[in-house]
Amino acid sequence: MPASLETPLILIGTAKNPEFTGWYRDVCISGKLVQDRYVSAECLPHGGEIYKVTLTHARTLDGKRIHGSIDIAYPAHALASHAKWETDVFLQPTSANFREASGIEYIATAYGNLNDAGKCLVERGYGHIDNDLCTNPEFHKVHFNECVPISKFVSHYAEGT
Repeated sequence: MPASLETPLILIGTAKNPEFTGWYRDVCISGKLVQDRYVSAECLPHGGEIYKVTLTHARTLDGKRIHGSIDIAYPAHALASHAKWETDVFLQPTSANFREASGIEYIATAYGNLNDAGKCLVERGYGHIDNDLCTNPEFHKVHFNECVPISKFVSHYAEGT
């Protein structure tokens, strides 16, 4: 396990060995990490299970290697326990209650967003650990499905965390 990482941080690496944590990313209540999802007629959640995955061969965008492996929280749906894939992840610290229960310090709040040239990240509107902390909600409407320069993307998500 590497020393503490300064977040937010974008890493590229191999994700493997997903294991369901019993937690969810609840899109009905601001994307918070919860053990029981909110369900109503207005919001029927699908997916968002939080898996503990091991990120290996991790490197920063400038190629700096992160030694060792990192266990991260990874929101997804129905991952097979033997799955292994290459991915880019946008890591942020997990919420205190989740970290205390799981021991996992970082969550991939966005992944697979890096464009082929590695110059920008596609804004999909769900990258905050708690969307209530967002200081500029208009950012998501203006840039939805747009490839946002990395520095602008990171700067926005660093606010309020």
